[in-house]
Amino acid sequence: MRTSVGQAAANSVAAWLTASLEPDITVLGRWPSSSKLPVNPQGRVKVVSVTKVGRRRRLDVNMPDATIASSKTGPVTARVTIPLGIYIQPLQLDVWCTYDVDRDDIIDQLDEELVQTHDPEREDFLVTVFKSEELGFYSDEFEEDDDDDEDDDR
Repeated sequence: MRTSVGQAAANSVAAWLTASLEPDITVLGRWPSSSKLPVNPQGRVKVVSVTKVGRRRRLDVNMPDATIASSKTGPVTARVTIPLGIYIQPLQLDVWCTYDVDRDDIIDQLDEELVQTHDPEREDFLVTVFKSEELGFYSDEFEEDDDDDEDDDR
């Protein structure tokens, strides 16, 4: 079974988030079946899905292949080489929860893992929340502006 580069990126991010987020959160490297969302031991749905969106872009042009194994068997040398490349694969994270408080908690954890621990700190983490209709918009950039406005009022 072959896995595309884009799906491998989604699987890798899902594995990393599984290790980083609280253990009662299920992380999937695919879009979940809405009729079969996993329920945690407390009977709540707390799921993050990581899906690839859009086309991946290749950043390198002429990156050399890497030899990962070489063995001399008599007069013949056998080599295993793999082509290397650098790609950007856009990913989408969806949060599925039974309760709004769980959703907000997961967004805070994602903010901590994806934004605040990034060096240098990222300023492009944007979250739009939908629940049949748009409920809110979260962004570190807009929160900083709100803090500045409060200081001006004093």
